[in-house]
Amino acid sequence: MPVRLRQRDLPLWPNLAQRCVGVVSSTSPRESKPERELATQLHLAQLPPPLRNFHFAKLWGRRWEFDFAWPHAHLAVECQGGIWRRRNGRAAGAHSRPQNLERDVLKAQAAAVLGWTLLPVTPRDVHSGRALELVEQLLKRKAQP
Repeated sequence: MPVRLRQRDLPLWPNLAQRCVGVVSSTSPRESKPERELATQLHLAQLPPPLRNFHFAKLWGRRWEFDFAWPHAHLAVECQGGIWRRRNGRAAGAHSRPQNLERDVLKAQAAAVLGWTLLPVTPRDVHSGRALELVEQLLKRKAQP
């Protein structure tokens, strides 16, 4: 069974995510194909394992979460997978409705205020390997003093 770590677990086991073997992944049925693919790419590239579905704004009373997060680097990745879904000829994805776009912008603003670098990626970014390249570059940059 995959390991699922939460933000509240970090103070108890600060190095646990680095010691876990395999992909630190979600057991969420909401996980999209691009999220699974990116998790596999990150594992094969031997990058530090991310925390999945990481809640980041609890102190603000929000239940926002990042798809992938590296708390030590304040780096987060959001897979924007629902943009192109169609139902009855209309856009039906979570990121295509006006109220959901506003919610996503508010979430990104809160992340920025809290010092997070938020990298949104599309399924095309994941499939092409561009998302992995960007994560590698950002982790390297965040590791430099």
